[in-house]
Amino acid sequence: MTGLRHLNLNNDLMIPAVVLMGLAVLLPRGLTPWATRSHRRVALGIGLSALVLWFGGAVLFAELYARHGAELGQALAVDAGGTIGFLLGVSARAAILWAPLLVIWWYVGAQRVEKLKGEDIMREGRQ
Repeated sequence: MTGLRHLNLNNDLMIPAVVLMGLAVLLPRGLTPWATRSHRRVALGIGLSALVLWFGGAVLFAELYARHGAELGQALAVDAGGTIGFLLGVSARAAILWAPLLVIWWYVGAQRVEKLKGEDIMREGRQ
């Protein structure tokens, strides 16, 4: 990776961490209909959220590296695949922050699906 090196853990990493964790809370809610009765739909919302967070994290870290003087344009010109792979790898390591939040959303979504299905059964039984 020409011009890219590992960042030190400092206050600059807090902004991407907070942004990614905030998105991990908001994205599944926006991508999954609240009244869905489909576990597939919940899984799709979580999966799409994970992809957005992974690629979005790579963009956030690219911005952070650029702000610290890394020549991303030059690195992309010399080794585009390696540079993009490096940024996706950094973003994947950041998943330790947001992946547990997605797991919680998946669990809550699955519980909600079962609750709604149970309410539907109860409603049908009363009629």
